[in-house]
Amino acid sequence: SFVVPDNITSIGEKAFYNCDALTSIIIPDNVTSVGGGAFSDCDDLISITVPEGVTKLGDSAFDLCDNLLSVYLPETLTAIDDYAFGWCHSLSDVYINTSGLVTLGGSYVFDNNASDRKIHVKSSYIDAYRTAQYWSEYADDIVGDLE
Repeated sequence: SFVVPDNITSIGEKAFYNCDALTSIIIPDNVTSVGGGAFSDCDDLISITVPEGVTKLGDSAFDLCDNLLSVYLPETLTAIDDYAFGWCHSLSDVYINTSGLVTLGGSYVFDNNASDRKIHVKSSYIDAYRTAQYWSEYADDIVGDLE
């Protein structure tokens, strides 16, 4: 496991790329961005909570994390770039705790996740997510069970 120091405000591209032994990481609230490939191919990462303050996840930020089961995304998130969670074969729960629609940067953000994956959003935004560009590809997986 690793604790990102409090003085860090951005996690750069490929910062933890291919850290196979990384099982958990604590990211402080002052981090505002997670760069492309920052946690790509971290096979033993099980769960990730992206802290309040992060507004964007870069391309392939968490792709190829084979054992990633759940992701918790903050109220402040506004954009997720393409392939961010692609090929996370065990990913079954994504919690998007925003009061608005998060923009997806392409059509492969959540490709090749667990077959029973659920994308949890606030109930008042379920229709917006199910019909928005790129989100509509995951419409059957979007459930409005957050308040």
